[in-house]
Amino acid sequence: MITKHSLFYFIISLIFTTGSIFLAILTRVECQAFFLWRSIDYILLSGLIDFTLFFLIHNVIGATVFQIAFYQCLEIVRINNQAHSGKNQPNQLLQDGYYAVVRHPMTARFLLILFSFCFMMSSLISLFLYLPLHLFFLLITIYEEKRILYPMFGETYANYKEKVSHRFFNKIFVVLLILLSIFWICGSIFMLF
Repeated sequence: MITKHSLFYFIISLIFTTGSIFLAILTRVECQAFFLWRSIDYILLSGLIDFTLFFLIHNVIGATVFQIAFYQCLEIVRINNQAHSGKNQPNQLLQDGYYAVVRHPMTARFLLILFSFCFMMSSLISLFLYLPLHLFFLLITIYEEKRILYPMFGETYANYKEKVSHRFFNKIFVVLLILLSIFWICGSIFMLF
C-alpha cells in the first residue's frame, strides 16, 4: 500500500537519482580550452555526443536499482519499527514479508545500493570497492546470527533458518546479479578503449 510517507521518500529518491545522473553526465564532459568561451548548453551537448551506449545504460540501470533498493529499505525500516515498537531490543522474530524470502533483507538492500553506485561509476575500480564491503556485510551477518540471534531466539531462529535458507538473495536474484555484473564488467572494459 502506498502511503504519503512512502510516496515522499520515492520522490526524494527520484530527485536524488536524477541529480546523480546529471552529475555523471557532467563529469564525462571534457572541458577543453576551446569550450571555455562557449555556453554551458553547448558544452553539455558536445559532451553528450561522446557518450557510449554502455555509459547511458549503466546509469539508467544503476539509478533504477538504487531507487528500488532505497524504497524497499525504507519499507523494511517501517516494518521493523512497527514490529519492535521503537525498542532497541526486538521482542519477536520477523518471519513474513521480506523476511520470508531472505534472512537479512535490510543488508541485502544496502548491498544493492552499493552495487547501484558501482554500476553508475562504470569503472573496474568500483569492483574493488564493492567486494570488500560485501565481505564485511557477510561477516557482520554471520556474527549477528551466531552471537545475537541464536542466543536471543534459540530454536525459533534455527527453524526459521532451515525454512529460509537464503541469507541475502534468492537464486533468481543471484542469477540476475551475476548477469548484471557481467554486463557491468564488459561495459567498464569497453569504456576503457
